[in-house]
Amino acid sequence: LVWSGAPEQIGTTVKTIADREGLRLVIAPPTVEIDTDTKGIYRRANASLVLAAARLLWNGPAEALERAFGEAAGRASMPGRLDLRTGSPSVLFDVAHNPQAMQGLVARLRELPDRPPGVIGFLCDKPYERMARMLRGRLSPIVTTTPDMPERKLDAEDLGRVFASLGCNTTSRPSIPDAVELGRSLASDLLVVAGSFYVVGSAMLECWRRGWLPPPTGDEAQALESEH
Repeated sequence: LVWSGAPEQIGTTVKTIADREGLRLVIAPPTVEIDTDTKGIYRRANASLVLAAARLLWNGPAEALERAFGEAAGRASMPGRLDLRTGSPSVLFDVAHNPQAMQGLVARLRELPDRPPGVIGFLCDKPYERMARMLRGRLSPIVTTTPDMPERKLDAEDLGRVFASLGCNTTSRPSIPDAVELGRSLASDLLVVAGSFYVVGSAMLECWRRGWLPPPTGDEAQALESEH
């Protein structure tokens, strides 16, 4: 059983299950140990898990495994995950829909010289108050919006009140297209769109539809064409 060692609160449970099932427990390093182009704390932690599992199965030279892994990680991409798209303004999309993913986004935002505006929306069954606290001081202003998921949506106004209670400069636009349009008008060179998959995906499609970002290619072009 390969485990990241986090979150620490479930450590006892993981170890109990491993003992009960007679499994060898291997704790992966918190991040990859070799040079890759994998961006973000969250993705590097996942990459570390993959590499730790591969090392257990690999019978060849360690150098060959690490070289192959580095090449594969350098080619790997996940649309919407710390995904910077060049435009006017450019847009950083990130499906930071839980605290672990939000850590990666916050780390990326710390690297920026200024606080960009952000369009943010969460589902109501996620720890959105905790994630709002994590974003405090990282984005300004914040435009809250409502995910395209009626059964689990968190209304833009409700999320807006959470951010406002934290002292954030906040406005609300329930419609995702309206929220993105407002966010673009507030941005100088970068807009951040983050939170639920249902927010990030809809926002990305809207940017393509309206020519705010270069048209997609490959599999992404098929996603846009399927709407017609």
